[in-house]
Amino acid sequence: MTRSRKPSSPIVIVGCQRSGTTLLRTMLGNHPAILEHPDEPQFILGLYQRFGFEIRDVREAIEYVAGHPYFPKSLSREALESALRPLNPISLADFLDAYLAVWAGDAIHGKQVLLKHPHLVFSLGLVQRVFRDPIVIHILRDPSANVLSQRTPWPQFSIWECAMLWRNAVRNARRWAERTDEQYLEVRYEDLVHQPEVILGRLTSDLGLSFTPRMLDFRQETTLFSDAGTPSQVTLTSPDPTRTHRWQEILSDDEIYRIEQCCRREMGWWDYPLSDPEGTKKPGTALLLAEMADYKYKNLGRKAMAQARIIGWRTGLISKIE
Repeated sequence: MTRSRKPSSPIVIVGCQRSGTTLLRTMLGNHPAILEHPDEPQFILGLYQRFGFEIRDVREAIEYVAGHPYFPKSLSREALESALRPLNPISLADFLDAYLAVWAGDAIHGKQVLLKHPHLVFSLGLVQRVFRDPIVIHILRDPSANVLSQRTPWPQFSIWECAMLWRNAVRNARRWAERTDEQYLEVRYEDLVHQPEVILGRLTSDLGLSFTPRMLDFRQETTLFSDAGTPSQVTLTSPDPTRTHRWQEILSDDEIYRIEQCCRREMGWWDYPLSDPEGTKKPGTALLLAEMADYKYKNLGRKAMAQARIIGWRTGLISKIE
């Protein structure tokens, strides 16, 4: 087996989905000292789930990565095979090191790699183990705005389910930060869109970089959803502060109550104001209880299915390529 090495100090952006991770990646990615990985490297988590920390079949791992929907268009399967096929078995850390080296090529010299995958907020221990000195940036958003942004494209999810996703994400990030020595930075989405120059200046300083106005000059291809869930493709060239309070016009008092019942304590960590500070309003208690019970039932099922898939992948009962 090859000696374990890790990619040096990648910047990893995480956060609950629909919290502004793509906007932050786009802006930081314009810095000349940062090399932005395209799309989300979701296969990092997929590799761990399928193979664990030691990959004994490199060919199969290459097949999985090269067939992933987010495999970079600039990278060829042949180049990846040439670099990795001779290294069998190989640690997951070494596999990712070789992958990033092949993807980046000569462009890596003098630059920090920037990765963005929101769901890694639930796997920060994995991030710490496979990367050397990772710099984690956690971006978060007011939970009411976040829940609305989740439910607009995915109305099948309940208010409580979306609020729990936000709560679990921010709790996991904070708990990891409290027990690690890795560099951990937090950014509020609202601050980023209202004061982009100030926030980016603070972030670049923390990253050991100088601020450059190029970060404010960007193009972000994104999908916006109407209240009916209808998607439209748009190009953003600046942050849109008007969307930070849109939830106040759309969510009902009952929906806001359910969100705050779920996220009340965590909102205080970042000074997000409560619409009912004393907690005296109790509308829709029956619906709240129903959503809580439904979430608990669904969550148990999801965890059981996820664990069953991992067991199936690692025992060979399920193809790791799927």
